[in-house]
Amino acid sequence: MEYLKNIKEKLSGKYGYMGIIHSEGGDLIIAHKPDVAPKAYLHEFYRPLNESEINQLEISIMMKIPASYKSLLKECNGMIFFVDTLSLNGLRSNNDRLLIGNWQPYDLSTANRKDKERIKDAKDSLFFIGRFDWDGSKIYIDSDDGKVYRCSRKTSKPLNQWKDLQDFIESEVERLMSIYDEKGDEKDAEKNTCPDPVAL
Repeated sequence: MEYLKNIKEKLSGKYGYMGIIHSEGGDLIIAHKPDVAPKAYLHEFYRPLNESEINQLEISIMMKIPASYKSLLKECNGMIFFVDTLSLNGLRSNNDRLLIGNWQPYDLSTANRKDKERIKDAKDSLFFIGRFDWDGSKIYIDSDDGKVYRCSRKTSKPLNQWKDLQDFIESEVERLMSIYDEKGDEKDAEKNTCPDPVAL
């Protein structure tokens, strides 16, 4: 995925002076933010998943992963931008976040399983992939059209739409970079960090 490589390079180029970690497992961790928390980092890209792990994930979620997200997981098992401002989820194999070097995504099964936190009005074709921290709004791929949508925490009614996963990630990283400064701090701490809703 060339676009993902470009995003990593762009974020490393701008914020890498704050530190970069390449773990043995394949994680890329960019820009230490101790002013937020002792173990906080601006951006986290987690190690790729293999086919066996993806199969394990589908069993855990109890639904098929859309092809575009499955391809992403083979490159990166989820990611976090600007200290949780935007997170994309993956396979979480250990819940102990206190372990040194234990960088892991939020669990994809949480927002997708009906026995967990899946939105009640979500049709079967919706696959939830992440969230915005500001208001807890969720991000999903609709397998019927391959588009990416943002919705509130309580209803799947779309607030925003992107043509595909690449468009979503590229445009949102660009937007977020415009509202954070060179130290990774919000230029306006009172500003909503979610995209403005649009009429669909």
